[in-house]
Amino acid sequence: MRILPFRSGIFLLIIFLVISCKNSEKKEGNIEKQVAKDSSQLDNLPKNEAGNIVKESIEHAGGLENWNNKKTLTYTKTIQFVNENGEVEREIKQLHEYKFKPELKVKITWEEDGDKYSIINDSQQAKKYKNGVALEDEESLNSAWNSSFGSQYVMCMPFKLTDPGTVLKYEGIDTLKNGKVVHAVKTTYEKGAGSAAGKHTWTYYFDKDSYELVGNFLNYGDGYSYIQNEKIEEKDGIRVNTARKSFKANSINDITELTTNYRNEDVQFDLKMDDSMFEIK
Repeated sequence: MRILPFRSGIFLLIIFLVISCKNSEKKEGNIEKQVAKDSSQLDNLPKNEAGNIVKESIEHAGGLENWNNKKTLTYTKTIQFVNENGEVEREIKQLHEYKFKPELKVKITWEEDGDKYSIINDSQQAKKYKNGVALEDEESLNSAWNSSFGSQYVMCMPFKLTDPGTVLKYEGIDTLKNGKVVHAVKTTYEKGAGSAAGKHTWTYYFDKDSYELVGNFLNYGDGYSYIQNEKIEEKDGIRVNTARKSFKANSINDITELTTNYRNEDVQFDLKMDDSMFEIK
């Protein structure tokens, strides 16, 4: 190894220290910005029992800082539609791809009855395609918005409960149909906070001891459903729902029948996604 002259060695040492300090300052600055962002989001939670429970659940699920550092999410979603006899009548397998930053972009693709479908949400508009052709009817346009935002909303829980306009109310201790003892938190949205504001009311159920989000009861205006989380797994430091069941229910959350099985597989964060894949044509 060639030994540097004393002056050269001192010069390089100073350069190294300056670079190290700048890198350190940049890193510390990024951390400070992240902490500020996390604090701002957590400030959206009410300073009461409901807000504390959601905060505990977020921490249990991996923490807000870890979640906010995720750039993309992809997974394969299997949907099984069940008849009144409990038999699977139909199954659909979809690929879900979300890009979180700088704005949410969503792409969902699947095959059904020999046709290829896709839904693309570029954060400004959403469209549904059949065999590459955009469907312009009102039902398809509504489906594109509801499916893209709805699937992201469900998959990003409990972190989405820090969104502005979320109204949380603690409903006390409850016991679910599977015997699990939970905290119940009723969730509504202020006017203008999403397309479902004033129409949908959720009650989220958090495990009494661990604060794991284990299910929810939904009043969607035209009826009721109860969703039970069957399996939650850790992926890259984040606990995500990988299996759940949806049941028909009545106004007091008495279950009438199983309607749908959901399974999320091959869950991956931070895969590279180009903006071109979310272009509306």
